[in-house]
Amino acid sequence: PDVFPDPAAYEAVFRQLLEYLGPEDRLIANSDDPTVRRLLSRTRANVETYGLRGGADWHGRDVQIAGDGMRFTAWHEGKILAVVTTRLPGEHNAANALAALATAVRVGVPVSAAVEAIGRFQGVGRRFEVRGQVRGVTLVDDYAHNPAKVRATLQAAQDRFHPGRVLACFVPHTYSRTRSLLDAYADAFSGCALVVIGPIEPARERHLAHTVSSQDLARVIRGVDDVVTVDSARSAAYKLASAARPGDVIVYMSVRGFNDVIAKTAEVLERSPVA
Repeated sequence: PDVFPDPAAYEAVFRQLLEYLGPEDRLIANSDDPTVRRLLSRTRANVETYGLRGGADWHGRDVQIAGDGMRFTAWHEGKILAVVTTRLPGEHNAANALAALATAVRVGVPVSAAVEAIGRFQGVGRRFEVRGQVRGVTLVDDYAHNPAKVRATLQAAQDRFHPGRVLACFVPHTYSRTRSLLDAYADAFSGCALVVIGPIEPARERHLAHTVSSQDLARVIRGVDDVVTVDSARSAAYKLASAARPGDVIVYMSVRGFNDVIAKTAEVLERSPVA
């Protein structure tokens, strides 16, 4: 909402891109997304689809957790192309790997080379980045800053670290975005043992501080064992460390890192054995 006033304005940017593409262009599109499927009628480009749900030109089947990441079988034109492994957790990363494979093959990369590269890729900083483990508690840093990203990140954590519990630390970014997306956050944290909400990061919107609060966000969150708000990274660290058990994972989600809350949590965990 701080850039696009509503979903229609956000969608319009992609519609313009699709309308700009010509017959000489190739578009590889996610057929699992209903909005993408609807917009494909607006382009003259040569379209190929990828997806995990079926009916796509590039289809990922038998998606499963493999170690710390994911494994799936890539099909193309009705035939098995390769078994693909990615080090990145979550079904969304399996879909990303499938898109990368389709794109690489279409620009001339041999299938075996593309699969090998996907298997070596370790991700980028602050995208489900495992920062360490202290007294059996894993600390994960992620840039997730909207409901869809939060949901995908936490689902990946639940899948990867099961049967351990997932604890979440989240710092909302900007007042306008938090207010606009408030209802969408309701189920984004579902399944967490504890959700700790930090102060809203104002960025350029300090004048909107009166419009929404972290407490407003905490009140709408459901499907979790407990949710609390804190006023500092130090307070968040103590809350999380005191609740954590060996085998748990704490997922930190923010735009700016919340005053190095991960290091503060690690420091508290080192001093105080977890339950």
